[in-house]
Amino acid sequence: MKRLIKSFVTVALCILILATNITVYGQTMWNQTYGGPASENCFSLLKTNDGGYAMAGHTYSFGAGDADVWLVKTDQFGNLQWNQTFGTAGY
Repeated sequence: MKRLIKSFVTVALCILILATNITVYGQTMWNQTYGGPASENCFSLLKTNDGGYAMAGHTYSFGAGDADVWLVKTDQFGNLQWNQTFGTAGY
């Protein structure tokens, strides 16, 4: 449970730092859309050690079935480096 709370706080701080940087500099660093023809959602975002970003959410466009977990990794400019889905044919 402590590990889960620590992970949540880390992600929250990463999001806060990202929002602060965008606000301080007053400009959007990059804007990118990821996904397919159906619905996708991102529930977690964090900045990685290499300057890029890792996002976790779910996808209805890709994977084995309904609402598969979807991990997306980008470089510092928002260019997709890799993505992976996890799920089964059901929800």
